[in-house]
Amino acid sequence: AGGRRMLVTNAIDVTERRRLDQVLADKEARMRLAMDAASYGDWEWDRTTGAMTWGAQTRRLFGVAADESIGPEVFRRFIHPDDLERRERAIERAWASGVFANEYRIVRADGEVRWVSSRGRVLRTADGHERLLGVVGDITEQKRAVEALERADRRKDEFLATLAHELRNPLAPLRNSLAIVQRSRDDADLFERASAVMERQLGHLVRLIDDLLDVSRISLDKLTL
Repeated sequence: AGGRRMLVTNAIDVTERRRLDQVLADKEARMRLAMDAASYGDWEWDRTTGAMTWGAQTRRLFGVAADESIGPEVFRRFIHPDDLERRERAIERAWASGVFANEYRIVRADGEVRWVSSRGRVLRTADGHERLLGVVGDITEQKRAVEALERADRRKDEFLATLAHELRNPLAPLRNSLAIVQRSRDDADLFERASAVMERQLGHLVRLIDDLLDVSRISLDKLTL
């Protein structure tokens, strides 16, 4: 009887372990599917050994072959020189805080420059072994969109500053011409010349105001004063 109970118990243990393994496998498959859909890849860095592991999506992002070995020094060669120091500071902060977050440029194996966002966490064992696990994704298009908005905002600021200056220019001759008109009621020739100046300057003001209202042309950088 005791032998039968042991066999049954063992069978239950194996079945439960297989069920848990399948649950974990399903969760990992769903996680990888979500990461692939979001164009994010996974990576791991063992601080003790210096070994790095990149998932298939991460290798595609960096333009690295599936059989190419990866390590900290190899990885450094992909970082844009202007972003290398900032990224290394972020790594040092991660070992201290346990959390890694950084955005930087990479120079792919084919020479293309891309922006990436990387996030990770430090895992520590009781014996002091440390690993940094994370994900990395391409944010080049988002960066370009933000830069385009910033350029458009700068263009608007520059345009408004120029427009303010241009709007002031006609005011002085208008004011002067008005004073002349007021003093030259009996001088037909002088009155005619002053009126012509006022008419030209008013026309100029109308065109400037029309341009100011044409916001679409400002945004598309097609406006010329």
